[in-house]
Amino acid sequence: PIQLAVAVASSNGTLRGVWSFNLYFDISVDRHTESSVAFLKDAGLDFERHASEGINATELGRRLACSTLFGQAGCVPLWVTFSGAYDLGFLLKLVTAGRVLPHSADAFGEALLALCPRRHELRDQLPKGSLDSLARLHEVERHGTAHTAGSDALLTLELYLHVVRGLWSWPTGG
Repeated sequence: PIQLAVAVASSNGTLRGVWSFNLYFDISVDRHTESSVAFLKDAGLDFERHASEGINATELGRRLACSTLFGQAGCVPLWVTFSGAYDLGFLLKLVTAGRVLPHSADAFGEALLALCPRRHELRDQLPKGSLDSLARLHEVERHGTAHTAGSDALLTLELYLHVVRGLWSWPTGG
C-alpha cells in the first residue's frame, strides 16, 4: 500500500477524526504500473516524498496490530469499506508483518474475522455507481481530493452514516 487512512466516528455518528498515513514507496524500486502511478500523481500524491519521508509499513503494521482497533478484546470497532476487499487484504498484510495472504476466500474471511470481526461493506447497500457518484446522489459532500486515502475514508464514513445509519451529526459544508 501507498497510503492508509482511517476515519473514525462514535456510535452516535460524531466525527472523531481522520488519520492518513503516507507509506514509504519508491517508484524506482517498488513494483507498480505506470498507469497507476500516473493516476495517483493526478490525484496529488507526491512520490518523491513517499520515497524520502514515507512511513515504514512494517513498523506501522506492528503498531496497528497492538492497538485496540483489531481483534476480539474490548469494544471492537465497526470497519466500514466501499469495495474494500483489496483494502482489507492490504490491511491484513500490514498487521501480520507481511505474511502471505490466505489462498482461499474462506480462509481470507476467517483471517478477517479474527482481525476485524465487525465489518460492513457499503457496496452491499449501494451496488451501482462509484463512491463519488453515490455521494453526489445522496448529497454527501467530499472533503479533499478523490483517490487520496483520507478523503476516500471520510467520504465512505459519511456516506455510511447518511445512507445506512440515517445519522448526520456534523455539517457538510466548510
